[in-house]
Amino acid sequence: MISLFPYSSFPLPPSHMSESLKSLAKRITALETFVATLPQPKASRFIDNGDGTVTDKETNLVWMKEDDGKERKWEEAKQYCEKLGNGWRLPTIKELISIIDYERHDPAIDPIFTNTKSSYYWSSTPHASYSDVAWGVYFGNGGVNYWD
Repeated sequence: MISLFPYSSFPLPPSHMSESLKSLAKRITALETFVATLPQPKASRFIDNGDGTVTDKETNLVWMKEDDGKERKWEEAKQYCEKLGNGWRLPTIKELISIIDYERHDPAIDPIFTNTKSSYYWSSTPHASYSDVAWGVYFGNGGVNYWD
């Protein structure tokens, strides 16, 4: 057997260091045990389609990966989506709520959705009592509310 260092070149630590190393080893083991109990990051339920869209594996809905950065009134937002063609539309409030990630904030959404601001996003769902008011999500904290 060939060794770069003869065994005798590795001196044993003094006894007081040996106890310190044992103590350190116990603390490392305790830390590793604690870390193992922490919640592990869940696998993303979203797939980046590579074409500016994201597919939700749980709902099979296809979402735009990011918004265009322009604020719109509710009617303008609906028209914008319709003009995109190919069946694009504003999501219902239930669909929009489904992508809130309450384990995150600022924004409360999976980071696969790039450029999502901690702001209000419209749904297509009108308020039951007020036809000119719609439901939406504030992605800063995942709050759901209605406004005009």
